[in-house]
Amino acid sequence: MAEFDISSYLSVFLDEVDEQLQILDTEILHLEKDPTNNVTIQNIFRAAHTFKGSSATKGYEKMKEFTHHLENIFEQVRQNKITVTPELINVIFESIDLIRRLKIAILDGTLDEINIIPFVNKLGEFNEQSATSDNKKPLKQEARRHMLEEHQKTVLFNGIEIGYSAFEIDVQIMQNALMKNVRALLVYNNIKELGEIIATYPNVEVMEDEVQFQGSMKLIILTL
Repeated sequence: MAEFDISSYLSVFLDEVDEQLQILDTEILHLEKDPTNNVTIQNIFRAAHTFKGSSATKGYEKMKEFTHHLENIFEQVRQNKITVTPELINVIFESIDLIRRLKIAILDGTLDEINIIPFVNKLGEFNEQSATSDNKKPLKQEARRHMLEEHQKTVLFNGIEIGYSAFEIDVQIMQNALMKNVRALLVYNNIKELGEIIATYPNVEVMEDEVQFQGSMKLIILTL
């Protein structure tokens, strides 16, 4: 049986890091000139997502954690929850430099010595701006409309503040479908795999009841 070559394994990962860094270098310059270019925003998001996935697979937790936060910022930019400003551009430049430092640290075995928390906090400031904006409009309106209980509101808003996204999912079972309640519970269980379900309308007890459940439901979910 051939011996596994760890150096080759690492080389492939580092080549991918270099490739994604080149993309970030190019796209951040484009973004600086055109902050609303959706293609550029998508390319940066995709690069951050690739970094996160690759580093998670290789077990480089610090790079995975940091690029997860970077990915989350650009997910919110894509959703128009965060506006690209000169301040954000500067933080992204710093983020790219940090990724380079993390790459070098992987090579020389000093990854544990790098403190990513100040950089995560800088990105977190933009998350807080997004959460504040969301809380002022759709989420609080949604909470009032559905009469969320206080503990549900707390979970919802705390999740948003640390970088999660909140969604309302509307489900309509076809009127001529058999066993609507069973189908609804299957949907519920599948959605539960995507994140934390904060509330359901109607509640699960109604969904389980073949007579009471009419085929329509809403779920509010927190997910990354």
